[in-house]
Amino acid sequence: MAPGETREVQFLSGEPGTYLYWATTANHSLGDRDEKETLLSGAFVIDSPAVKPDDRVFVIGIWTKGVPSTPDPDEILSINGKSWPYTERLSYKIGETTHWRVLNPTFSDHAMHLHGFFFTVDGVGDGEHFERYSQEQRRLAVTEHIDIGHVFEMPPR
Repeated sequence: MAPGETREVQFLSGEPGTYLYWATTANHSLGDRDEKETLLSGAFVIDSPAVKPDDRVFVIGIWTKGVPSTPDPDEILSINGKSWPYTERLSYKIGETTHWRVLNPTFSDHAMHLHGFFFTVDGVGDGEHFERYSQEQRRLAVTEHIDIGHVFEMPPR
């Protein structure tokens, strides 16, 4: 699309799950986008009609300040477009349940780690497909590796 152009698009949403959307300015594939293009992304969440989860969506971002090809460019990590100390603070009561969706549209794999807390991985996806795990498939984790273009869902414990 040309700069300033708008377009309306309609499509069938598909199976419930967590997906990411992304754009490119140079017709690159997801894995071949340059670092700036990875900022052209976001979350696409499809819930089942009867389900209204109390959830939070976290889109990981990386912005490279300076020249990316230099030996040590400054990388600024963000969640939902904000970097520390401006990231959202979350507070939960003991016994309260919540559901998190974590997406990685960046140019680098990432590990999601909660300091001192376990979580259950409820499902994973690659941007085109999402697999919600059965109760037996769910696993307890402290860290979850997220490849480029992948997502996962979890309820912290």
